[in-house]
Amino acid sequence: MTYNEADHPRDEKGRWVDKNGNTENDSTNQEILKGGVEVNVYNESPAQILYKGSIIKKEKEKIEGEYKNILFQTLGKFVTNTMMLYYNIDQLEKKIKELHLEEKLKQNVSKATGKVKSFVDARLAWGGRQVKNFIKKRIDERDIEKNAKDIGKKYNVLKNQAAKVVFGEDAAGMLDISHDKVKDRSYLEGVFEIPNYKDERFKKYQPYLENKISKQFAHYGTNPNDVKGYYFGPNAKASVNMAQDSYMQQYVKDNKNGFLNNDLKKTSIDFKAGNMYYAHHLVDVIDYQFDSEGNLEILIADTNDFNENEDNKLVQAGDIAMKNKELKPQFAIKHVIIPKEKLGELWGKY
Repeated sequence: MTYNEADHPRDEKGRWVDKNGNTENDSTNQEILKGGVEVNVYNESPAQILYKGSIIKKEKEKIEGEYKNILFQTLGKFVTNTMMLYYNIDQLEKKIKELHLEEKLKQNVSKATGKVKSFVDARLAWGGRQVKNFIKKRIDERDIEKNAKDIGKKYNVLKNQAAKVVFGEDAAGMLDISHDKVKDRSYLEGVFEIPNYKDERFKKYQPYLENKISKQFAHYGTNPNDVKGYYFGPNAKASVNMAQDSYMQQYVKDNKNGFLNNDLKKTSIDFKAGNMYYAHHLVDVIDYQFDSEGNLEILIADTNDFNENEDNKLVQAGDIAMKNKELKPQFAIKHVIIPKEKLGELWGKY
């Protein structure tokens, strides 16, 4: 990794500064820190934009909200402010299992509306361990070339939905946006495209990006200038999910002194299991700072290359699909925010 803390000085408040010690004049970095400007990447028509806020979407959100309330009702006295503010459905269900409240949840769901019951039944049917294991076993047993076609040119909406269930939302999302036609554009809400590593908005990180892209895509014969990227703002699904990931939070916890003293030594995160493992596995921390409210902002970078020497059939299949140009080389920068309240939980008094 080329990132060097010494090359990115900060003032006494932890804010990035230029070589002259200025903080306010760098409008490019200020825009990135504020979440950037959301760009209509696909040049959608007004009708398509309105469709995103249509009755279908509102109905889905309403059902999910009702089910979330049932989860809170089931947890009862165990509900915390952190859960109310930051936990998603998967995390609440996990907490219920940890507290052995599954039967209470079943009773509460039985009193819900038919649509909520159907929603829960679908989650149970698709989310069952047996289904996940069956699909993973099928991938291991199948010919690698067939797997490559399935995640390459034969990738479709159904395969994307299955990937979400089996491997996780971000694993599916990062694979999805590696195709010419994205199947689920909701993953790109709060996101804008970066034409290549030379984008002036990310001038500060150009040396890192050029080196990273050149190295990671060398065996594909890719021209670094042709590799586009995505910037995921703080409110994008991917950024929020990463902020809530247990490995991410453990990394923040373990590196308390580095963040507080502007002397971060470990600048990579290893996601060893779950959604982020399949989405990224290893990522680089390319910058960080505390905002005016005491929240920790972290910029994470990664590329979507596949290790050609990996002893994993799914990775091998991805490598083949990219060599066949059925997947596009790209990089991602994710703007992750760890709220001040969460830092208090992780670090105690500081």
